[in-house]
Order: sequence, then C-alpha cells, then structure tokens
Amino acid sequence: MNPAKNVGGDFYDFFFIDKNRLCIIIGDVSDKGVPAALFMTIIKTLLKTEALRKDPPDMVLKRVNDILYPDNESCSFATVFCGFLNVKTGVMEFSNGGHIPPYLISGKSDVETVKVDRNFMVGNLKEATFTTQKIKLDKKDVLFLFTDGVTDAETEKGEMFTEKRVKETLVTGVAGKKTSCEIVKYMLNELKKFAGAAPQYDDTTIVSVRYLGNDT
Repeated sequence: MNPAKNVGGDFYDFFFIDKNRLCIIIGDVSDKGVPAALFMTIIKTLLKTEALRKDPPDMVLKRVNDILYPDNESCSFATVFCGFLNVKTGVMEFSNGGHIPPYLISGKSDVETVKVDRNFMVGNLKEATFTTQKIKLDKKDVLFLFTDGVTDAETEKGEMFTEKRVKETLVTGVAGKKTSCEIVKYMLNELKKFAGAAPQYDDTTIVSVRYLGNDT
C-alpha cells in the first residue's frame, strides 16, 4: 500500500476467523487525506469485528453499513471486497461492495476477471444490500486484488494505466513468479515505469493471495 499523501484512505487486512477460514479484505475510502484516513480506521476496525462473528460476507458488509450510516454526516463511503478463503478446500465466499473486481490467475498463468454482483458501496446508503458469491481456487491459483490507484495511475501526459493494462501486465509478468510478494513487486515496478516522473494522485494498494492447496 502506497498512500498518495502522508495518510490515505485505502486499506487491506487478512486474518483467520476460525481454524480453516482466512478473511481477506481490501477497500478504498472516498476522499483523500486526513478525513479519509479517519473513516478508513473506523471501517477497517468494524469489518474485522463483524467478520470475526463468522457470518457470511454479505452480512459483514451490511452490518458495517448499518452501523456507519446513521452518524455519517459527511456521506463518506468505501468500496470493499470481503472474502473468506477456506484453506482446506480452496473455496472462497466473498461479497463485493462496489469494489473493482479482482483477477483470478490460474496455475497456468491464465488471467480472468472474477464476476462480481453489482452491490452497493459501504457506509452512505440506508437500505444498502449485499450478496455472497463463491469461487474455487485450485492449487497455485492466485487472487489479485487492487484499488483504483492502480488503474488510475497516470503519465505526465494524463494517460491512465487502466484495467486492461493491469490484466496485460499480469499475463506477461506472472509467468515464472513463484510468490505473491514477487507478483506485487512486479506490478508496482510496472506502475512506476509507466508513470515516470508524474506525481502519484491516488493511494495504490495491492493484495496478492496464492493458494498452496491442501496436501495433508
């Protein structure tokens, strides 16, 4: 996570909610700077608290939204992806609250966009509803999540990186990359080369998760 200013509104987290399920969260708060950072701190804490209740991801997002909305005078909101990955089976239950769809990279380096329902963003709508979906990760598959600071990175001439370039970079760069860390570093390096001397206008956050399978 590279904030555009001293503090930012992007966030991510990962933690086990029980013996077999890893919760993975990424989000992007509206606005920038200190107000976004304060809202980010609140929503990140609420998401972890509600996820640890072990209810489905859609209920996690709904409860956080219902807690935030009544006192949200600034109408701040966040796009949020919240997933529960079962490390035994590779099945991930997830709910996507208006966030950019992640990419699923197969062990053969094929890159596909994960299909997500058109849910609401979190925090500023009283009647916001969410859905839970499922995907299956096979051994060596990678789930690649990111915020719009990646797609919206610009050159000095104002050309944007775009989701198309994200996918193309993954297709060409994942081959031979064995760890999630290497994949993240590769993408950040490509973003840096693309932007050149242009300043960073938005927070940039990437989460890469490789499923190692269950051989026990």
